[in-house]
Amino acid sequence: MINCDLINFQLDTVLKTTSKRTLANFLIYNFLRSELKKQIMEEKSNCAQVPISFLLCSSIDFFMQILLNIFPISALRIFARSHFDKRKMKMASEMAEDIRNSLIEIIQKSTWLHEKTKMNAIQKVKMMNMKIGHLKELEIPGELDLFHDSIISSRIDSSFYHLEKISEKFEIEQFMDFVASHLPILSNNDYFEAHAFYQSWKNRLVVNVPFLDDPFFDPTYPKYAKIANFGEAIAHEMGYGFDSEGRKRDETGKKNDWWTSEDSLEYEKRAQCFMNQHNGLHLDGNLTKSTKIDEMIADMIGVAVAWNAYNKIDFTNEPKIIGFEDYHMDKMFFRLTALNWCGADQGKSKVFGVNGVFSNMKTFAKAFNCPVGSPMNPEKKCELL
Repeated sequence: MINCDLINFQLDTVLKTTSKRTLANFLIYNFLRSELKKQIMEEKSNCAQVPISFLLCSSIDFFMQILLNIFPISALRIFARSHFDKRKMKMASEMAEDIRNSLIEIIQKSTWLHEKTKMNAIQKVKMMNMKIGHLKELEIPGELDLFHDSIISSRIDSSFYHLEKISEKFEIEQFMDFVASHLPILSNNDYFEAHAFYQSWKNRLVVNVPFLDDPFFDPTYPKYAKIANFGEAIAHEMGYGFDSEGRKRDETGKKNDWWTSEDSLEYEKRAQCFMNQHNGLHLDGNLTKSTKIDEMIADMIGVAVAWNAYNKIDFTNEPKIIGFEDYHMDKMFFRLTALNWCGADQGKSKVFGVNGVFSNMKTFAKAFNCPVGSPMNPEKKCELL
């Protein structure tokens, strides 16, 4: 049985004997940790994922699991150095820049955004910080040792408990370095997952190392396949920077209304068009209105931006996919892009992510000769940018 009086007495003693600075630091640290956890959970619900198992499995050694939990950045760095094809990160970074430029081009061509809004939107895209793969900062010889200097300097003959406490201190130091922007990524196991995500509060796009692997990405894939798959996924994540919440933050990630009043009203009108379409299909009625709209906007921007980049490819020397040698390349884009959402349990909302998005694109109707008024070529279409 818990003695509440004893607990209250001990807490009272701690509060009276601990310096105000220490108490303040403790409260601030826990507040930041709690707020950051909320942000991470929101990002994970929006991230693009592929079903790839990476490092962690049911038979993994217990102590290896501990090491991965305490030193995820170090483990990721060692994996990338010893077992990962670095060409993938270079090619992925180049493609991400192509997608960035494609998004800028689409914004520039917008027929309804005012020049002021266009300039602000383009500035946000240009300032978007992209982290592709592992930390390049740790590539410098000796940098990994410096990164763990406080751990290395500890006595190796210390007890397990002592080493555990040193490691916990190191973890807190990494967290505070991340909050203070001294460390580019947060030290946690999320970076072992095969996904990409956008951090609206930092205007940053992160692509994890496992995301740059078979079957989703490979240097040997034809360029058009990489754009239709990887490129679309990257553009989708960038799209969150312009969803109903992301658009309220500027190029630094701070909340700032940089839209003209006219453009804001028009944006809401266009977003509602997608919402009406989604409701008409009776999909995922348990989702909130903002979640539906944000996902639809990211879907629409992702496909539109990837399509724009896809059309700049010179297909002359591009290899054909076996079995589709005579297939029209416009049709190929939509088929490959639709594969992004194939999985055992992707949810009904992904039906709109494919059919809903494609039905709003004139280019899709033209590629597949869909008659006007058919489900995939409705007379009234929704457009965003």
